[in-house]
Amino acid sequence: MYLADCPACTGMWLSRESVERLVASHADDAIVLALAPGMGAVSASRAKGVSETRVLYRRCPECNAMMNRVNYARISGIVVDVCKTHGTWFDAHELPALLEFVRRGGLDVARKRETLALADERRRLERERTIRTQAEHVRSDRGAAWLLSERDDSRRPSLFSLLGDLLNRA
Repeated sequence: MYLADCPACTGMWLSRESVERLVASHADDAIVLALAPGMGAVSASRAKGVSETRVLYRRCPECNAMMNRVNYARISGIVVDVCKTHGTWFDAHELPALLEFVRRGGLDVARKRETLALADERRRLERERTIRTQAEHVRSDRGAAWLLSERDDSRRPSLFSLLGDLLNRA
């Protein structure tokens, strides 16, 4: 497990693999809090999620690239700084809140919502495909009807020939 902490802000950097292991095992946050000095001092009320007034964009401590701010599992409300390649930076209140979210079944809820959203999208695309196919059939039917009417028109006298007949009779 690769981890580093910041004594000034009590934030914590965890490697991608470490975050995955913690989440997969639904680890007890007491173990993680014991590893990083200062993390245990975060109050329970702050761990529930305090929004900072100023958003701070961080650089990855390993590659120095700007990290992405991501709402963990899209529904947790816990916005963490992520470097896809190297890991995640947790502000002091974020890791305990994330572990609590996982422990309460938040990942299961997120997966269910994602599955439902994918099923809805699949149904929407299928409806669009059906409508498009029906519209193509209507267009092709209209085209066939137009061709038939053209053929029928060739048997009928044209307007000019009718006018010519009228003028010739007069």
